[in-house]
Amino acid sequence: MRKSKIGLSVGLAAVLGASVIGCGDAAGAETAGAEYEPVLIGTYEAENATPIGDVETVTGAGVSGFSGEGYVEGFETDADACTFKIAIDETGFYDLDFVSAAINGYKENYVLIDGEQLGRVSVEESEFTDTYLRRVYLETGEHEVTFSKYWGWVYLDCLKIYTSEPIDEKIYEVTTPLCN
Repeated sequence: MRKSKIGLSVGLAAVLGASVIGCGDAAGAETAGAEYEPVLIGTYEAENATPIGDVETVTGAGVSGFSGEGYVEGFETDADACTFKIAIDETGFYDLDFVSAAINGYKENYVLIDGEQLGRVSVEESEFTDTYLRRVYLETGEHEVTFSKYWGWVYLDCLKIYTSEPIDEKIYEVTTPLCN
């Protein structure tokens, strides 16, 4: 599985929330200068999620390299989506990894959390690939994460949730005297 870089848009509220409440991760702060290793919180298979519209599960033949028993396809009309029910044990920032594959080149699709559009993920590879939406603030409890058609025409294997890398606290150190 290859990793791809993705472009995404994150709401201003999430950015401001990160600077106002601090930026620790759910697993606790790491020591300065240490390389961060994300912690896998959970893997949610698309074939076990709730399909919406014409989205359906494919098992057996088809695109190889999926995890679990299959994957979902059918993201072709605006009504098509797949909703995962997830559980978060600790309030914090998380990276959402949508393992997906594009049909005939680059595609973008929406991500919603609890009905609110959060951003987009993109995939270009025709094999299952990691596509991330990073630093998503989630509070403790149950949430619905929806992968919804924007461009569509993708296969979705699973959603993996990891702890986010903490923001370097040095960005808050001000060395220049403030002036009034």
